Amino acid sequence: MVGLEERLDALLDEEWKVCAILYYGRSGSFLLHSLLDSHPSLISLPFETPGVHHYFGDWSSFRTNAFEKMKNAITGIVDKSTKDAFHKIDEKRFLDIMSGFFVRDRMVSKRSFFIALHVAYALAHGESLDEIERSRYILYQHHDPEAFSMRELAKDFPEVKFLQTVRNPVQTFGSNISVTICNFKPYPVQPSLMLHIIRDHVYAGGGDDDMRRRTRAVRLEDMHLNTYPLMRGIAEWLGIAWDDVLMRSTKNGLVYEEDFRRPWVLDKKHEDLLRAFDVKRLKALFHRNAEAWGYDCEGVMSCEQLCETIRSSFKFYKHLDFAIHLPMHEEPRREFDIMMHAYAADVRDGNMAPRFDVVPFA
Repeated sequence: MVGLEERLDALLDEEWKVCAILYYGRSGSFLLHSLLDSHPSLISLPFETPGVHHYFGDWSSFRTNAFEKMKNAITGIVDKSTKDAFHKIDEKRFLDIMSGFFVRDRMVSKRSFFIALHVAYALAHGESLDEIERSRYILYQHHDPEAFSMRELAKDFPEVKFLQTVRNPVQTFGSNISVTICNFKPYPVQPSLMLHIIRDHVYAGGGDDDMRRRTRAVRLEDMHLNTYPLMRGIAEWLGIAWDDVLMRSTKNGLVYEEDFRRPWVLDKKHEDLLRAFDVKRLKALFHRNAEAWGYDCEGVMSCEQLCETIRSSFKFYKHLDFAIHLPMHEEPRREFDIMMHAYAADVRDGNMAPRFDVVPFA
């Protein structure tokens, strides 16, 4: 009879599939993870596990004391006070299994450690080793749609598929900057950070042909309003059997007391940060994503008009440090305007990667 250590060791050499979830601003990546969380063919870590989001992009620094770092990350979110039953696992079993993977002096690689981490957590959580061996399918909250990290993941797992959650671009931008401004209070936001956020909303959601083949966009609106047909489409695309658990938000297999699906979030206008004219310009700035993902683009201002007006202030500028300290900081504002015009010019000239397709469903 094959022992546990031999079975664990064999898993590191098997072919594995990975479904990696990406975000586009505040677009429901944790909600999507929660809907897939309990599927019997998938194993995963809690979606907010510290450090895991940057695993493939930062392995060169992560590999030093990797076991210690992930032990601290996992045990740090284990329930110590009964407040959070979602994270409750057998801590000793998790550490024993992780150690058991590498008792044969196997070289610890980025791929082997990633598999071991997920299998050890799943077994410590009480999942079946037989089912894990049959499915060999990891659900991973990759989170950041960073091209280098995505390519590194694809090198180790050639069959990886990416699900990028998306949302009406103007609405997700409003939500993103609202949270950013709130997090910085009572201090203003640095213009460089705001430019980074804007750049992500303009350019994220594209990629080379290989990434496009592997990736589908999942609309937040569909997660809230068309859950059943959407999840059937996702299950078919991922190659997993339909299961009614795909209709429930869970974490570590436990149902949330309050469902993640809150359709009222789709109606937020963020009028405290965006005037009507701001919304009109942002629709034009983000329209290539909006059009590709099936959002209404009727009446969008022309790219030429966008380039002509993009340097005018947006309402949210009052929360940036150059807006608070004018006229002393005129130079940062001028540089900010130059970058905004460059983004608008790229949209006008089509200097952007093609967008990912949306998950189809009937």
